[in-house]
Amino acid sequence: MEMQNITLSLPKETLLKVKLLAVRRGTSVSGLLKAELERLAAQEDEYLLAKQRHLRLLAEGFDLGTQGRMDVTRDALNLPDSPNSLPSPASPAPPPTAQTAAAGRWSAPATAARS
Repeated sequence: MEMQNITLSLPKETLLKVKLLAVRRGTSVSGLLKAELERLAAQEDEYLLAKQRHLRLLAEGFDLGTQGRMDVTRDALNLPDSPNSLPSPASPAPPPTAQTAAAGRWSAPATAARS
């Protein structure tokens, strides 16, 4: 691969930090920047490929098993008494009765000891 030099201007404090970082990693400033820029370019390539793949999936659509038919209307989905309505969130359990407590299917909640 053919190399080409570039000129980079950085604040002195930043350049000092980068030089120290390069020494800690056992490389040069050029080597450090080369590795980071290559990583950044590869990351961008991966992102673009993933974006294209997902856009293609969205354009194709997904088979939801309906054969393209929707047998229920939007309004029916939102009516609470409709046979096609969505289930409501779980309601809290009913309070225990003497029978369920006696049968051992319920235990009293722990309470704080009183002094």
